[in-house]
This record gives sequence, C-alpha cells and structure tokens, in this order.
Amino acid sequence: MSGRGHHASLPPGGFTAEPPLAASGLVVTVVNKAGHEKAFDFAGLPVPGPMQRSLAAAFAAQSRRWSGHGSADGYWRRLRLFSRFLSGQADPPDDLDGLTVALLKRWRAAHVGTNDGRHAMAVIRALLRQDPRLRSGPVADELARRIPNPRPSGQSYDEAEREQVMLAARRQFRAALQR
Repeated sequence: MSGRGHHASLPPGGFTAEPPLAASGLVVTVVNKAGHEKAFDFAGLPVPGPMQRSLAAAFAAQSRRWSGHGSADGYWRRLRLFSRFLSGQADPPDDLDGLTVALLKRWRAAHVGTNDGRHAMAVIRALLRQDPRLRSGPVADELARRIPNPRPSGQSYDEAEREQVMLAARRQFRAALQR
C-alpha cells in the first residue's frame, strides 16, 4: 500500500524478478526500493571456492528481506570479516559444512567483547542459518546460543547520591517557580 492507503499497482503481466544470485554463483545483486542495483562479488573473499558459493547463496537468500543497500553493505562488511577470520585459521574449512563448534567458539570469543563484535556475530549467525546444512546438529546448536547484551558502561547512583541530586533539582525547580 502507498502512504495514503491505496493499493500498489501490479507489475505488467509475465513479469519475473531477476534472481539476486548470478549464474556463476559468485555475484549477488541487491536492488533497493528505488530500483538501483548493487553487486557484491564473492570471488574476492579469501576462502575456497565452495565456501564462496555457499556464502553467496546465503547472502542472496538473506537479501530478500532487505529494502536498501545499507543493510547489504553492513552484512557484506561482517561477511568479509568472517571470511578473513576463516582464512586465518590453521585448517580453514572448504565449505560451510566444514564449520566446527570449536571454530564458531573461537569466532564468538574474538567478538563477544564489543558492541560491533556482537552485531557481527548476529549478522553471521543469520547468514549461516540460511544454509540448510547448518540447521541441525552441534553447529546449529552453537549458532543458536544467545548473544549476550552489552554490559552497562556506567554505574548508577547509590541511594545517598540520588537523594542529593533530587534535592538539588527540587531547589532549582522551586527557585524557577518563584521567579
């Protein structure tokens, strides 16, 4: 529906949307609301070919939920980070079905300490869940683990400090009210 409650017009008869994943299996094209296209080339990721294709397929499946390039860019940045992490391992997997619980725990330990790291964990988890091979088993259980909320950065006032703040606020308010 439009902003005024009118139904959107239908596309012309016989219209079919282009699939986001190219025939090569390595390029995903994301189209935003305005119809502009942006291509993401997975051939440049530092992981083996089968892993590139699997990540591209997961990215393409997830891209159906996006309406803008901002989401795509955010997922792309986190995906490049994850692929660099995988390529830096002693024995990197060839494909997503080679991911192990230990590998995902290392990824988690490296990123759980910061807000951006927790966001990267959530993005990668959403992408990896798109692959049917990772929907059950120990790796799926590791992906399902809750990502902890950030710890508060500041300490709240104790009761005596709170009373002092409230007293000062009351005094200022009364003075302003009397003026």
